[in-house]
Amino acid sequence: MRPNKEKHHNWKGGKLEDAKGYILIHKSLLTQDEINRVNLCKGHYVREHRLEMVRKLGRPIEDGKVVHHIDKNPKNNNQDNLVEVSKYEHRVLHRNDRKHSYGIFRSVTLEAEKS
Repeated sequence: MRPNKEKHHNWKGGKLEDAKGYILIHKSLLTQDEINRVNLCKGHYVREHRLEMVRKLGRPIEDGKVVHHIDKNPKNNNQDNLVEVSKYEHRVLHRNDRKHSYGIFRSVTLEAEKS
């Protein structure tokens, strides 16, 4: 018989942070309705921003859509900071970030090379 998760030495209250900085919530902290509306990742966890978007919309996230953090901070899962966008729109939003970041990186690199 498996030990109760709350008594397990690694249990951290049902919240984890993944390698990309997203907060993961254990399914034991969700209602059955929420479990049915969100896609669980890593078997028993859901990314908190996806859960908050489902709560905000009152429905599952549409196929082909993703949740975007307006302020680009994966830890800020306030519903006002989240928006459902198409995968294409999301790529465009982040492509613009990379172009801007690359431009800054390139100018800093060029300045350093001149020294």
